[in-house]
Amino acid sequence: MPKRKLRLVKGEEKRLEVSWQFGWKNITITLDGREVGRIPDQNALKAGKTFTLDDGTAIKVQLRQNMMQPELHVWRNHQPVPGSDGDPVQRLNTAAGLLFFIAGLNILFGIVVVMLQIDALTGLGIGIGSVIGGLIYLGLGFLVRLRSQPTVSMVALILAIALLVFDGIANIVMLIGAGGTPNAGFVLRVVIIMMLLRSFQAYSKPDAPDEINESSSENLF
Repeated sequence: MPKRKLRLVKGEEKRLEVSWQFGWKNITITLDGREVGRIPDQNALKAGKTFTLDDGTAIKVQLRQNMMQPELHVWRNHQPVPGSDGDPVQRLNTAAGLLFFIAGLNILFGIVVVMLQIDALTGLGIGIGSVIGGLIYLGLGFLVRLRSQPTVSMVALILAIALLVFDGIANIVMLIGAGGTPNAGFVLRVVIIMMLLRSFQAYSKPDAPDEINESSSENLF
């Protein structure tokens, strides 16, 4: 059964848990192992539901669809819960993780091509250049995570996206010149770029929960 464990407050233990069956069915919300409430299915989860705790704080859980995949948003008193998909820090960590993934692939393939001296791949620009590119992505990934320096973080993200676009165009030109056609790697690059673009929301005001009727709010404690 898929589940997410979250912190209500940054720095404390992960006390809040959201679990569900496949297909976003029978969603259960618990706090400190005690059930807070349930949401029956995906449609109800998309509408969102709020549960009021005994301390007067409100927890809202909602499923939102972005460009590529559904996101599980959790708010506490209209503020994103740390680690939830709407949390700005989580968005930047996801973006940095993607850049680390790209860096690892570039460095790995570059080293393999150089060690094995694969001329066909060297002609496509894979080799030392890939290792250097991987190191650049690695550095940009660390800069993107600098939440304390939003300007530096944003510039790093812009540079990373620009580099991905430029590198993608260059690869397509070389492939076509060699008589090839864009492959699955091109599709993966487009997906990563779209996910990185989504991360720009981390620099704006956090997403606010949609307003819901009082009838959808429950006091479970």
